[in-house]
Amino acid sequence: MYLLCLMLPFFENHLNGEQNLYVMYILVTSILVNWFFSSFKKKVSRIINSPVDYLALSFVAISFLSLIAVAQDVGRAVKDQQPFITLVSSVLTSTDRSPLFCVHSFYNLVISLMLFSFLANNLKSIVEVERIFICLAIGLLATTVLGVLDYFDIVILGWIRESFQEEIRMRSIFGHSSWFAHFMTMTVPITLVSAFTPFKNRANRYFYKAILLLSIICIIYSFHRTALYSFIIICFLYCIFQYRFIAKKITNIISYIYLLPVKAVKALLTSGHVFMRFAIMIAVTAVVINYVQVNHVKDVLSTKYNSLVIAVKNNLEVNRFVYRYTDFFNLSSREYFWEESIEIFREHPVIGSGIGTYVWKYPDQDMMLVKYGESGYAQSPRSAHSLYLQILAERGISGLMIFLAILSVIFFEIFKSLKKRPGGYVRDVLLILFLIFMGFFIYSFIDYIFYVRPFELLFWLYVGVLYSLRRISLPAACPGCRFTSASLF
Repeated sequence: MYLLCLMLPFFENHLNGEQNLYVMYILVTSILVNWFFSSFKKKVSRIINSPVDYLALSFVAISFLSLIAVAQDVGRAVKDQQPFITLVSSVLTSTDRSPLFCVHSFYNLVISLMLFSFLANNLKSIVEVERIFICLAIGLLATTVLGVLDYFDIVILGWIRESFQEEIRMRSIFGHSSWFAHFMTMTVPITLVSAFTPFKNRANRYFYKAILLLSIICIIYSFHRTALYSFIIICFLYCIFQYRFIAKKITNIISYIYLLPVKAVKALLTSGHVFMRFAIMIAVTAVVINYVQVNHVKDVLSTKYNSLVIAVKNNLEVNRFVYRYTDFFNLSSREYFWEESIEIFREHPVIGSGIGTYVWKYPDQDMMLVKYGESGYAQSPRSAHSLYLQILAERGISGLMIFLAILSVIFFEIFKSLKKRPGGYVRDVLLILFLIFMGFFIYSFIDYIFYVRPFELLFWLYVGVLYSLRRISLPAACPGCRFTSASLF
């Protein structure tokens, strides 16, 4: 499980990366199959005792029913793939322009929900939750470091640039900068909360602060407005939850700055060895100034300063930042994608056109090339650019209402747990999960975060962590008394 969390950002993260999904699916399936059969042998009572369990099962059922409309197309595609191993390979590596992508999308949803149940039933302590977060933070560190190195041409990630030619935005190992922004939105709260928590030692806090700083740089240079706005909202919400802690920190900093000159003078007057060092530094400075041409030093400093200013202007691209992040009402032609999604919904209002059908079932979208030509788009849209509208188009109003109900239940569970005023690191975990789901909720309005399949896995992983906190708080005499929806698969 820790290996899966560590490697999650490296699975299927660019346009030619379908093959490495094998590793992810093999890893996840082996974990789940081993857990399912061991649970079956132990004859654990199968109980679904949470609203999110019922909703998750309903979401799977609606997704399956949505495939009825494309059953013939999928059936023909399955018959063309023989033998069975070829069929499995074709399904797992299928793209969104193939009917087999419907089976792929449904399989990804099923194993994601099984992963949720696995975590809800098997995490035994808050230490295991912390280890999962550490692995995800290390994955974030790797992607942000590679993003900075690649963007500033320190290390060229040529295999990414060949798969997707986009030089103007930071995208790290991801084939598109928006995918990088999605991953950061769903992991940065881990570093934000852990960087300032009093329940970690100083070295750990510095580690998380370094990752947080790198993440802020990457969010800015990804030039994704929603990612930056989501991060700002997340920080604002964090300040609301931690206002006492932040006020204390600010007071300590102001007191330190105010008392620093007083402490320095007091040390010089009361400590002989400090006074001697200070005198030696003054003497050495006087000798250097006496033998160095002052005008030459001024010219050197002026040249270095001007070079630094030019470098900062070139690298920071201030004008571009101002234009990009203040252009609030430019939707980058998303309004056309949203209109097309509404049209698909009108054709299939109840259960949608079928999970994974947004691109291949509607080839008329290629006509949008002409429609979007003035906006600079070179290909037809690969998603609705909105998670909610994508679900509405593919799974109808039923699927969207169930998914919104799942998000509502998640937030209700977090607030109910926070209302109990948990102590220690448990409160930090709840705060991390709240900020993650809030960032996800905001970002999903203008992008389809589940387009990269591992991100759907990551979403349900967080839901599993949230519901594992219920089990962790149970008495030790009641192990395994909660069994969730995975028992029905």
